[in-house]
Amino acid sequence: MKNVVCLVLLLLIQLSVKAQTEKGRWNAGVSIGSFSYQKYDYGNTFSGSINPTVGYFVASNLLVGTGIPVSHTSQNYSAPGYIQNGKTTTIGVSPFARYYVGSSKLKPYIGLAYTFSHNNSHSENSTNTPSETNSNSNATTLTPSIGVAYFLNRNISLDAQLGYNWYSSKTTFNSVTGSTPTFRYTNVTLGIGFNIFFGG
Repeated sequence: MKNVVCLVLLLLIQLSVKAQTEKGRWNAGVSIGSFSYQKYDYGNTFSGSINPTVGYFVASNLLVGTGIPVSHTSQNYSAPGYIQNGKTTTIGVSPFARYYVGSSKLKPYIGLAYTFSHNNSHSENSTNTPSETNSNSNATTLTPSIGVAYFLNRNISLDAQLGYNWYSSKTTFNSVTGSTPTFRYTNVTLGIGFNIFFGG
C-alpha cells in the first residue's frame, strides 16, 4: 500500500511538472535589466530597463510571444562654469520564441528574439554658449539566448537569461540636417525575472 501511495504521488508530481509548459497554456512575465545609480563629484547617472512579456504555448514546451522593452537613462553634471543634463528613453516591441527542455522543476531553455525599438535623446549644455541637442533613432536587435527557469509551483517560475545582442541603429540629429549615421555593435546581457503560467 505504501508503495502504491508513493507511486501515485510521484506520478502526480511528474504530471504537474509537465503541465507547466504544456500546449494551450498562457504566460505573462517581466524581466529586469540593469538598474543602476551612480553619484560622483559633479553629478549623477541613473539607468534601468524592464521588459514585460506575454506568450502562448503553441506546442508543449514551445512558447511564442512578444515583449515591450522599455529603458531609461538620465545624466546630470554640474561643475563650475559648466552644466550638462541629458536623458534617453527607449521603447520597443520584441516578438520571441522559447523552447523549454526537460520535465523537472529546473528547466533550461533556448530562445530567439527580434526587437524593433525607438530611441529619443535630449541634452542641454549650459556654458558661455548654451546649446541643446535632440536625436531620434530606430534600432533593430537580434538576440539568441539561453536561460533557466525554476518553477516554484505549476504557475510561477523564477528566470535567469543570458543573451547575445546584434544591435543596429540609424540616428537623426536635429543639429545636422540630413545626418543619419548608422551604429552597430554586439554585447552580452543578463536578465533576471519571473513568469506566471495560467490556463490549460
